[in-house]
Amino acid sequence: MNSIARVAAILFLLIGVDPAQAQNRTNPLPDVIAAALPSVVSITTKALANPADKKVDLATAKAQESFGSGFVIDPAGYIATNRHVVDGAFDVIVTLSDGTRLNADIIGKGRKYDIALLKVNAHRLLPAVTFADSYKLKLGDRLFVIGNPYGLGVSVSSGIVSALARNLGLTQFDRFIQTDAAINHGNSGGPLFDLDGKVVGMSTALYTGGVQKGGSIGIGFAIPSSIAQELLSVIRQYGYIRAGSFELDTRNVTADIAASLGIAQQGVIVLDVADDSPAKGRLLPGDVILALDGVPVVDVDQIYTKVAESLGHTFDVRYWRHGKTSEVEVQSVQWADEKPVATPTSPLETKDAEPMHFGVDVAPLTDALRAQFSLPKDEMGVVVTGVQPDSPGGAAGFSVGDVIEQTQVGPYVMTWNPQETEPSMPMGQMMEGSGDRASAMLKGMPARMRDMMTRRQARMSELKKQGWPNVLVLVRGAHGRRFVTMRLQDWVE
Repeated sequence: MNSIARVAAILFLLIGVDPAQAQNRTNPLPDVIAAALPSVVSITTKALANPADKKVDLATAKAQESFGSGFVIDPAGYIATNRHVVDGAFDVIVTLSDGTRLNADIIGKGRKYDIALLKVNAHRLLPAVTFADSYKLKLGDRLFVIGNPYGLGVSVSSGIVSALARNLGLTQFDRFIQTDAAINHGNSGGPLFDLDGKVVGMSTALYTGGVQKGGSIGIGFAIPSSIAQELLSVIRQYGYIRAGSFELDTRNVTADIAASLGIAQQGVIVLDVADDSPAKGRLLPGDVILALDGVPVVDVDQIYTKVAESLGHTFDVRYWRHGKTSEVEVQSVQWADEKPVATPTSPLETKDAEPMHFGVDVAPLTDALRAQFSLPKDEMGVVVTGVQPDSPGGAAGFSVGDVIEQTQVGPYVMTWNPQETEPSMPMGQMMEGSGDRASAMLKGMPARMRDMMTRRQARMSELKKQGWPNVLVLVRGAHGRRFVTMRLQDWVE
């Protein structure tokens, strides 16, 4: 046995790589992982703690922070993740592998498929993944997962393909890859890689053995990359999954079903017909669909795929019912509940919130806002209540619930506490201009806040005129304090 063969055999014993595959691979696994890491992102979202509670009082409602993962699919800043990671979120922050925080726009998301597309403006090209053909996966193929489990940060786990086309009964479109690689809460939306560093799936679900808050027990599920890639392309073009459907619930005709009906084992059997289905009154539960436009139906996958890619087309449907074969015309209609997403806004914004010039809305801290964002009772400053993703503030990673405590330009340190009265307390132009609108707003404020805002306006404008380029902002967020650098020309008009 030559040296290469011996190394290959050792690799097989250590990590389960097939010797033939090992000899054809030029990069060791750590190098493959290192190359894949920059394309993986962590996602932090804020949403109402009880969004389904229609009786929730927004005056006392609390923001809840959640975590997920994603991966860059286009260097222009397009990021793939799961729908459930961003559902209900009014604030989405993407953290790149180098620690850069960016506000993200939700371009679109699916309903029947747990998939979503985000967009960030990084002002540079981002490293993007390469997709593999998931239809070529085989049982036992080695792979690895990168994600943000429990919000701890980027983590890597490895395993094998345990099953293919797994149907979890979540929707009629379930075709999951099952793996024993650790997928935990927070991994959702992250990539599943093969040993060449190409994406074969999107981590989506895990089985916890019935424990609601449990973690991985070696049974995780991922949307196949070939399906995800196609859906993301559609979402990018239309803002939602634009695809055709009969709005039928169907299953493959098994040998037992065929024997019970006295027919050959072919086609799909109708389980249910939705009220808004174009087949309503034409097909019934128990009908067996045998062919579309004269092409025999083999299984559910074939019929869903054909109908999905033929939105608006009217099919000749041949079906079996009660011992007779008949034909009926059924038009493919848009998937129900699939529609463009509206731009999310914070339901916690207050009437006192005011826009800053760099795309961040802020409000003076009150007891109610401290409770909503779970801030300490003695926290002082102004709280961020809204962020425009395509803005300097969005690019700097400001997040709803962040508290701006202090700014510094050169030797000038300026706190944001209206209870303090030092003379060097300028505010940086929080209002749009200093004319009638600003005057009206100032008159409606408590005296201390009005006094602070007036001084800050004047001081920050003065510093800009002096030629200072940047302002250093001390921000307190969910994970402690951080400094953010902003250009003064973005801060002050």
